[in-house]
Amino acid sequence: TVGLLRLVFFGESSFMIPKAASCGLLLLEVFLLWNPVLSERTSSASKSLGWEGCASEESSESLSLALFGLSGDGKSTACRWLTANEAGCKVGHGLASETRKLSMVTSPWFGDAECGALTMIDTPGLADTSERDDVQWTSTVVDLKKRLMELDAVVLVANFAQKRMREERRRMLEVLRLSFGTELWRHLAVLFTHFSWQTDKNIGGCTPEELQTTTQQWREYFMNMELENKVNNREMWVGHNKKQMMAVIDSIPFFGVDFSPRTPLAPASEVNADMRDIMGLQELSRMRLWMMKTRREQGPLNLKDVQPRMGPSEVHTRQKWQCKATQRCTLDVMGERLSGHDHLRVFPTSVFCGKEFTFHSFTSNQAQATMDIHDLELNDVTPPVDFMTRRADKGTAEQRSFDLGIAKVPGKYRICYCEFGSCDDESRFVQDAGILEIYTPSCGPVVCPENTATVSIAGAQPISCLSEGMPSIDFPTKVRFHCAPDYWSAQNDGSFDGSCNIDGQLVIDNVPGKEDAESCQWAPNVDAAILFNKSTVFTHAERHFKCCVSSKPENAPRIVEIFYEKSERKKMPKSRKIPCLSRIGCGCINGDTWHSYDTNHKKLEPTCIMQVTKLAKAVGMSPMEVVTSIATAHTQQLEMVEDS
Repeated sequence: TVGLLRLVFFGESSFMIPKAASCGLLLLEVFLLWNPVLSERTSSASKSLGWEGCASEESSESLSLALFGLSGDGKSTACRWLTANEAGCKVGHGLASETRKLSMVTSPWFGDAECGALTMIDTPGLADTSERDDVQWTSTVVDLKKRLMELDAVVLVANFAQKRMREERRRMLEVLRLSFGTELWRHLAVLFTHFSWQTDKNIGGCTPEELQTTTQQWREYFMNMELENKVNNREMWVGHNKKQMMAVIDSIPFFGVDFSPRTPLAPASEVNADMRDIMGLQELSRMRLWMMKTRREQGPLNLKDVQPRMGPSEVHTRQKWQCKATQRCTLDVMGERLSGHDHLRVFPTSVFCGKEFTFHSFTSNQAQATMDIHDLELNDVTPPVDFMTRRADKGTAEQRSFDLGIAKVPGKYRICYCEFGSCDDESRFVQDAGILEIYTPSCGPVVCPENTATVSIAGAQPISCLSEGMPSIDFPTKVRFHCAPDYWSAQNDGSFDGSCNIDGQLVIDNVPGKEDAESCQWAPNVDAAILFNKSTVFTHAERHFKCCVSSKPENAPRIVEIFYEKSERKKMPKSRKIPCLSRIGCGCINGDTWHSYDTNHKKLEPTCIMQVTKLAKAVGMSPMEVVTSIATAHTQQLEMVEDS
């Protein structure tokens, strides 16, 4: 692990020193032994990295970044050099954690006003040496969201001397991915510290090839962590979406710097050129340019969806929900470590979670629905619920509620879950939470109330209440019951309405102004003489009627239609094959004891008492019309006569 390195200065002198495993530890020794007289660089030395500064046309662009990393990896030192500012960036010595609370400083990049403003967030180290990660990470994320609404970059600071993916670093990356979601990869940059660059004055420094080798190893780890991650034994990324995510991770930039403790903090442009090259301060300028490009092309990282998560959302499988059609549908989803920024999406039962589908996939549910609003308008279809994709509304880490709006199309649907992040594609919804059933409440077969003869369902032709196998009705079907002969409803009509309600119960309409339900009651008696207005003949709709009464009490009054025209007299009942004339119709038709109700007879009263329903049927009126006509003719309230 330790070899010998011979330094030869143009034959003038040579010496042997140990060659350390890290490429940055020879820096001080080389500078101490450097002879200014022998300043000509060797042919193997690399070209100076230089300092390009900042273009004036970019000076107005303000950027923001947050530094994350393990304790002691150099986040606070990076903060100082990025802003050339001591304030707001605490620096520790050794492995002990220095930053215990989030700090923020806004200053020009590298202390150069031409570079524009940089808002820097320095965060406590994960795998903190004081062993307070859970509480501290929660506090960090909450404080971060209070201070900023968005970030241009998440910068992971890592010690290049410890470039292997140690367990603490794996855990840190997992926490960052879980907390920031999939959008982390589009805004992530890695800043290696303790990476001194090889120059002609630092021939033992690190080369671009070494940085590239480590970069490739880290990118492969990122890909494995994201692309091979499985939830419920199913891959999260497949097909085209997998290729896209691989491309995103493959574009993550890596930078190398070495902040020498013996170089006083100063704006980058004022640092000795040789030291600036060895420290790699130009890498920080490259990082700035990358942030500007990312902001222009992809926009900043919105922090509203960031949550302090130490573990992945995982829903319980085989859950079941039921929602009533036309009613609000809210699902309570159970699971572990659920986030308020998780999403669910409604899939057809014929499609596995995470797979692509079209609205035709819903035809098995007797519905045509699609996830995309444009397609909904284009195909003029109805989705099963108002919100086919929904973000969690409220809840805890074990239960989250999702309001899907109004349930519209009955059927069964698969509920698929996406841990928060970029939940805008079917492939992200890989967790199968269970089945949602949207159902229409049923009231079962129609049961006719007492004293009803027929029922009309949803305006259809009446069917007998005595029929076998009465049809079933569902919410919100309306029905109309028709009273049996000689019965009427409380509204003086021969029918009343009901409907199947949302609870699956057949509800009869109430009597207007009362809390009692309608029903068919025995129809009362009325005096047809009032309808006849004391006349012998009552005319309605160009038809003529007489009321015949008998001197025998056991005979109930009868309504007889009479005909005046000779051509119609054949319609009159006959007595001995001779048509009865209208003036003698009652006796001719019914016998000698029968007379017109208004006949002056000592055994008869000038009344024609009969049941209102029979009177209505005889004269071709509805019971309500009869009651109204009698009330109008009498100009007084209808007097009901008790049935004798």
